[in-house]
Amino acid sequence: MIGELFDSDGVTSAVGGIYIFIGITGSLGNVTTLLMITCCRMYRLSAYTIMANLALADAIMLIVAGLVCGLNIIQVPFLNYDNTTNNSAEILLIPLNSSNFMTDPIKMAEIKSELYNVNRSQFNTLLEDLHFSVFLLSFLEIAAWTAGIISHALLGINRCVAICFYRTRAKTINRVSFALIGSTITWLIGIITAYIGTMPVPLMGIRTDMWTVSFLSTAGRRP
Repeated sequence: MIGELFDSDGVTSAVGGIYIFIGITGSLGNVTTLLMITCCRMYRLSAYTIMANLALADAIMLIVAGLVCGLNIIQVPFLNYDNTTNNSAEILLIPLNSSNFMTDPIKMAEIKSELYNVNRSQFNTLLEDLHFSVFLLSFLEIAAWTAGIISHALLGINRCVAICFYRTRAKTINRVSFALIGSTITWLIGIITAYIGTMPVPLMGIRTDMWTVSFLSTAGRRP
């Protein structure tokens, strides 16, 4: 009963719609926060500058994890991207391994061979087309997540200095210039981390079976 419920198209569409709604509303809210801080002079303080950087990182993450995942859940058929063409091509043959599909091993082998030869070139082309999108998804998600985490740490330091060390020389770091430099450094670290996690093979991708963006299985080894 539960398995049939989660396999239904209605529930899948509902989950995809929730992802899209959260992604759009969340990214719009973060973009609005970013515009308010950058356009209003009253918000041009060090803490608000770091918050604007957080809003930018969150907006990118919500677009990827919300909008992109939602559209993928609704429109794209199940595809378990496995980093290698040969392993991924075997997904097309999974139904043929079922005992209910065919009992004659000779006929089953012939059909598997024909299906593999016909679909292998098409599947390779599909993987090539998907590689850039998966590469971009992995790069943006890792970079934005890393920049957001470091920005949270910078914001905590900023508030600690403002509250506990206001009358000391430490307050000099609570300047907009320092906040801008710190925000730039967060993205540099995020980009470097994303490059390491994306090249030569993206470690993140859309996991339709999990209804989310997740690290792909690497069997504990770097591909």
